[in-house]
Amino acid sequence: VTTGLISPDTSHLVIGATGHIGPHLIQQLADMGAGTVVAVSRNPAGRLDELAARLASTGTSLVQVAADAADHTAMAALFDRFGTELPALEGIYLAAFAGGPVALSEMTDDDVNAMFGPKLDALAMLHTFSLRTAVRHFVLFSSISGLLGSRWLAHYTATSAFLDTFAYARRNLGLPATVVNWGLWK
Repeated sequence: VTTGLISPDTSHLVIGATGHIGPHLIQQLADMGAGTVVAVSRNPAGRLDELAARLASTGTSLVQVAADAADHTAMAALFDRFGTELPALEGIYLAAFAGGPVALSEMTDDDVNAMFGPKLDALAMLHTFSLRTAVRHFVLFSSISGLLGSRWLAHYTATSAFLDTFAYARRNLGLPATVVNWGLWK
C-alpha cells in the first residue's frame, strides 16, 4: 500500500549516508513514510546509531551497511539482498561526497580520483544495478556549480555537470531520474 510518494513496504538506498546531507535525507525519507532505509557509508562506525534508534521508535528500520558504493562486489551483494532479506528496492539516492577544495593549477590525480570515485564510479554502479528492478526514485545530489563553475572545486563542478547530464540521459531512456542542484549552503 502506497501512502504517498513512498511505499512503507519497500527499501530506499542512501549512498553517502553519514555525510552532510545523508542523515537529513534519511530523516526526510522516514517522515515521508519509508519503512526501510538502507544507509551505505564507507565507514559508518556508529555515526547513525542515534538516528536509527529514533527512527525505530517511529516504525522506520535503518539498516547500516559499511561499503564503498564504487565497489562492484560490495554493491552486487547489497543489491542481491533487496527483495529477499530486505524489502524490494523503491528508491536510490546518491548523496556521496569526498575530496576538498583545491585550485585547478594545484589539482592532482589523487584530488580528482577522491572526488570522482564516490560520485561517478558509484553512479555507474547504481545505474547498472538499478536496471535489475523497477525503482521509482533515482535521485542524484548535484550542485549549481555544474552550471556556474567554482574556483576551488573544478573537480566537483565536473561531477555536478556529469550528474545533471546523466539524469537527462536516464529520463530519455524512460528511467526515473531526479537531480537536486544545491546552491550555496551558507
